[in-house]
Amino acid sequence: MRLILLMAAVSGLVGYSGAFQPGATTAGVSAAFRPSFRECVAAWNAPDNGVQRALVARVFVPAGYTQAGIQMALTTGVPGRLDPNPVGCRVLFFRHDRWVAYLARRTGAQFRFRAGGLPYGRQSDQHGIWSKTAQRGPNNARIISGAKLALRG
Repeated sequence: MRLILLMAAVSGLVGYSGAFQPGATTAGVSAAFRPSFRECVAAWNAPDNGVQRALVARVFVPAGYTQAGIQMALTTGVPGRLDPNPVGCRVLFFRHDRWVAYLARRTGAQFRFRAGGLPYGRQSDQHGIWSKTAQRGPNNARIISGAKLALRG
């Protein structure tokens, strides 16, 4: 249920044009910039995200995580200090019973995954198990060489 609410909130933020005029800025980002799956894929495939891609290619793809999806996500910041640029993205790799996810924040108008890998020897930002009745996905991306991604369709 929380995921559905999160997705609805993100959809509202991403689709909101409100009172902004073209060219207006908030936190130095053009109001005309709308985060998209395409920008998320570009950030995942970028050279500075090579550590995470190599990990996925080495550990998860051989273990059967052969489906991929892109989602928009909210980055809330830290307690007492809200993130001024709250729409991030999430890259999900999954198989029939498990999933792992990597989160990107926006810096200016670009998504950025953690440079240099994850802290404390972790292998993903998030991970979980699908229940038998859970809907898998999204399945809106495909894995290409070296765990790079391409959008479907």
